[in-house]
Amino acid sequence: MACPATPTARVARIAPLTLAAALASPLVAQATPLDFGLVNVSSSQQSRLQLAVTASLAGAQLTSAPQFVPGGLNGPGSLSTLYNATSGNGSRLAANVTQQSIQFLDSGSAIARNAVGSFGTNLSIAPGLAGASGTAPASYGVSFSSPQNIAIPPIDLTPIGVPLTLNLGTLSSIDAKVALRNVVVDVTSTSPIPLSPYSAVPSQSFDASALQVSLAGTADVLIGATARQASFLDYVTAGVALTALQAALASQGVNLSVVNNGFFQQSYTIGFGLSTPLPDLALPNLDASFGALAQVGSNLRLTVPVSFVVAAATPIDFLFSASYGLSGTLIGQVPFVVVEVPEPGTWALMGLGLLAVGWRARDLRRGRARPAATNPD
Repeated sequence: MACPATPTARVARIAPLTLAAALASPLVAQATPLDFGLVNVSSSQQSRLQLAVTASLAGAQLTSAPQFVPGGLNGPGSLSTLYNATSGNGSRLAANVTQQSIQFLDSGSAIARNAVGSFGTNLSIAPGLAGASGTAPASYGVSFSSPQNIAIPPIDLTPIGVPLTLNLGTLSSIDAKVALRNVVVDVTSTSPIPLSPYSAVPSQSFDASALQVSLAGTADVLIGATARQASFLDYVTAGVALTALQAALASQGVNLSVVNNGFFQQSYTIGFGLSTPLPDLALPNLDASFGALAQVGSNLRLTVPVSFVVAAATPIDFLFSASYGLSGTLIGQVPFVVVEVPEPGTWALMGLGLLAVGWRARDLRRGRARPAATNPD
């Protein structure tokens, strides 16, 4: 009859299994927090975002153009801006990284430099600060114009507290200048994004559409338009409504200038400047291509494709509305580091297995292990 196993014998059987399980268990990595400083590696690998804008006035679509086209002293023009840390603004992509995943952290911001021309000179972007006349450096600058002879639909002024309808007649010309200033792009992810392949290889990729992107900053706007009325009565009533509109907008911090072009022209030239913050909202990244995490020389380089669109709210949405889109690539890097370290729980499991083996060896040396019973036959 076999003798029941002693506690020491049971430990002897369990210990190798415990050690095997510990050695076979996956090493769950603790995320390594990294700040990837934005860089511009070459002309073909730049942290650069391009601006696209659409706008409408009283429901009529406007055409857009850069205030400065690319080339010559304009450099890349006023619709393109580099994002990097070389100007000391701390531009970076903050992320927690393992060999299996990457998670972009809140406030891991990429901050725009001012739009620059050749030789590092700032472009003079209109309007000036807060929508004033003149110019000032900006991240982006765009101009709008409208086709000739556009019939302007009646504008209901009741949403801003004016119980009148503004009939401006026909829009004969319009010009608008928009400057985006102090632009901040933030890239985040709500959860870790898998890296492929799941190993420490020189290059891994991830799904960029899992990212969220937000845009913060200020839009300074200056608009001037000339509208002609069809009759003397419309001309007079439009003047009354414009006077009331001036007062209502002034209470909201918008300065509206109205120039009466006289009885014979029966038209008004309307101009106003305003400044409005860009909405700081998390938006889905519309670029569904792959980002990359790669060892390049002595650096760990992160490449993030970005594309998103945001509708900018203004105090005069009923009259002028616009949406802004940015697209391009952000590139950051840090000195190469080993980003995977087993978590403490894994080490503890391995330690228990080794400790059990040690106990068994000690018992054998002291002669405490009882041999199995022999068969009397």
